[in-house]
Amino acid sequence: MIVDIDAGNTRSKWRLSDSDTVIASGASHGGDNELVSQIETAANSASINRVRIASVRGGDSIAQCISRAWSIAPEVAQTQASSCGIKNSYAVPQTMGVDRWCAILAAAQHVGLGSQFADAGKSTPVSDGVCIVDAGSAVTIDFVAASGQHLGGYIAPGFRMQVNALLQGTGKIDLEKQALVETPEPANNTSDAVLSGVLVNMLGLIERSVRAFERDGQRLAIIITGGDAEMLQSRLALQTDHQPDLVLDGIGLLVP
Repeated sequence: MIVDIDAGNTRSKWRLSDSDTVIASGASHGGDNELVSQIETAANSASINRVRIASVRGGDSIAQCISRAWSIAPEVAQTQASSCGIKNSYAVPQTMGVDRWCAILAAAQHVGLGSQFADAGKSTPVSDGVCIVDAGSAVTIDFVAASGQHLGGYIAPGFRMQVNALLQGTGKIDLEKQALVETPEPANNTSDAVLSGVLVNMLGLIERSVRAFERDGQRLAIIITGGDAEMLQSRLALQTDHQPDLVLDGIGLLVP
């Protein structure tokens, strides 16, 4: 039995597998003890042999919880200069969040970019590159060329972070409701105006960055993941492929 954990800033996603068969998966918004408890319940007394982690959190609390629960040390995924035929554009690769790198690798595999994936016959590339949008606490947008070269990306505050920053920075704005607007149109009340403004900001960043890449006639496959992926996907004026477990998929590529 193998456990993969994507330890993010606001939640941790996990997946329990037996060989290539997914047994259970879930997400925890609590602490590391709650996360381990969820996994133990799903394992139902079965022996856990490996734990693989991609973590953007500091400290070793999660490693200590895993060691206490299963008497094994977790295998920690790390961002690299090159993995699976994909070349990182960062001069210091370790400064890129490992969750981004995992998502990049999994997306490249999904569309068949990079020499290793192509050689393995994973799939035939159907685009000139791939755009990976990870919409979580922050929204990250990364581009990978058909050659497997990472071309860089963008990082911006995520939806809730932008709303909270606006509320904290202004004394007279009070959201009367938390329901999202269906479409980010100009609003006739403050609550909807805030939500629409933040949505327009996020959608505009994604759509403009994609169109800038495609203006020379190149075609991008667009893969979206993260907690706000479905909310954005339904409002984007782009064709996107929602892959909710992209980071978990990438962990297995980094730590096979």
